[in-house]
Amino acid sequence: MGSDYEMHCHGGKAYGDSAPRPFSDQELDGDNVRRDISGVQTGTDADAGDMARLGRSQELRRNFKSLSVLGLSVTTMSTWVALLLTNTFALINGGLAGLIWTYLASWIFTFALAASLAEMASIYVFRAPTSGGQYHWVSEFGGKNSKFLSYITGWLAALGWQALIATTAYSSAVLILSMAAIYHPVYTMQNWHQSLLMIGIGIIGTLMNTFGAKRLPMLEGIVFVLHIFGWFAVIIPLWVLAPKASSTEVFGTFSNFGGWSTIGTAVFVGTITATGSFAGSDAAAHLSEETKDASKSVPRMIVGTVMVNGAMGFVFVITYVGPPVLLPFD
Repeated sequence: MGSDYEMHCHGGKAYGDSAPRPFSDQELDGDNVRRDISGVQTGTDADAGDMARLGRSQELRRNFKSLSVLGLSVTTMSTWVALLLTNTFALINGGLAGLIWTYLASWIFTFALAASLAEMASIYVFRAPTSGGQYHWVSEFGGKNSKFLSYITGWLAALGWQALIATTAYSSAVLILSMAAIYHPVYTMQNWHQSLLMIGIGIIGTLMNTFGAKRLPMLEGIVFVLHIFGWFAVIIPLWVLAPKASSTEVFGTFSNFGGWSTIGTAVFVGTITATGSFAGSDAAAHLSEETKDASKSVPRMIVGTVMVNGAMGFVFVITYVGPPVLLPFD
């Protein structure tokens, strides 16, 4: 393995061959993939080195590869879907041009954020592609207040993901019931219908992640393909059938239907649509201990997620605001 593996760093202390070595009950197969005594894949040789530097043993199956991680991350963020669901906020506060320009700005800043996360996940000395993600990196770079800052960061990340899960489940419930109302005009949507269906969706997701964990990589690949096909199914009819507005109208028409004092204020308020559509850029980091060759795959997929979603979202935004249709609040 070389000298790097003869002495592992943990907490600023070094230990050599005299200390217990992690992964002593594991061996490499022909593909340089480690397996424990039960035959469960525990990652590559590089993954073992990363975990050794953390002083931790491998506890999770490394079933994910780069493509399945990308599929999960892209569909978790689902930028173009989020834009479709929340564009009303931006159209009221900023208008067509406001939506486009705030989207581009959000994409640029999110890419910078993703690049920073990816760099921390790939730095050799602190190379720690752990499921903790941000709270671990803060503990490494936070200085004398690292413990407190790491604690706060961990809770903020956990609460943020809980909020995202609740939002996704609720939005899915509303979409399903809205389709039911469209096809069955006699049906009247009630708040308790939304809440009950939201709980059901949450239970299904919990069961899938608990009992179907081994199949998740395959499932994420399938969902990723469906996500791409869904994007084409939405934009192609608009390209072919919808009328086209002038570039001046699309890129230069700002609106303030929210009653704010200035257009600038309205545009800033409307950024919630664009920024919200990029939530979840750290998803790949939280799969680090379930991903093969995580120190390479995870940073690439963090950046790749933002690039793929950003490109799809930008094409969708241009397509969506292109037809010269009067807004319902005009």
